[in-house]
Amino acid sequence: MEEVCCMKKSELREVTCPRCGGIVRPRYRFCSNCGAKLKPGDALQIETGKRQSTRATNPPWKTTQSLSILLLSITLPMIISILPFTLSIRMREILTEVLIATPPLLYVVSKGLGTESLGLDSRSAMTEFAVALIVLPLALPLGLISGWLVQTIYPMSPWWQAYFTTSVPTSFEDFIVLLLIRSLAVAPCEEILFRGFVQNGLESGIGGTQGWILSSVLFGMIHFNPWQGVPAFLVGLLLGYLFRRRDHKLWCPIALHAFYDCGLTILSYAFHF
Repeated sequence: MEEVCCMKKSELREVTCPRCGGIVRPRYRFCSNCGAKLKPGDALQIETGKRQSTRATNPPWKTTQSLSILLLSITLPMIISILPFTLSIRMREILTEVLIATPPLLYVVSKGLGTESLGLDSRSAMTEFAVALIVLPLALPLGLISGWLVQTIYPMSPWWQAYFTTSVPTSFEDFIVLLLIRSLAVAPCEEILFRGFVQNGLESGIGGTQGWILSSVLFGMIHFNPWQGVPAFLVGLLLGYLFRRRDHKLWCPIALHAFYDCGLTILSYAFHF
């Protein structure tokens, strides 16, 4: 983007999309008509001296596409149950998360967009990880206390208790595997879907605040139970807020999600043994 940064204010003008010929307004990185990603040579509209954002001013997907891709991402993991072979619990978790992230990634690829459209900018990763560590002391109590309140008001049935034991490490080796899965698979895949794609699209379609809240509600609902759903909604609000405040960069939500899940895993291992 060095070529863009050297542009003078007098050069900041509307340009023509190289793919469809549509007019692209100032500071747009994507054509709102066809979704084409603009290159530095296309005279991106970025004002000198202003902080740059990795997010399109108007992402080329809206509410309908966001909800459709979300529905597909929920449905795809169900194919695991009909596979003709048996998978271990941990392999099932990995495959589920990969399938969750596949539809939004395929969508942006099919539109000729890069991962920047989802907020994945490698240049910002380390700074975003540091911010996530600072916010972690707020996220962990938020999830733990809300989960405890739900359990107090509506006690968990024996069936659900048995179900949740599958997420508890059974040995030190399993503990390490779970940490890797939740940091390298669960966090990035779920954030790509819910913040990078769904929240991005909903904010563009129905408004910033509404899109942020609705994507957090959907994030809670996807857990299909109140004991995880309520904490997921509240933590999702925090993740979504950070996503917005950090110029729609995805690394901070990914890092915080990973730190949060790993923190819960460490606590479950410590108290289980």
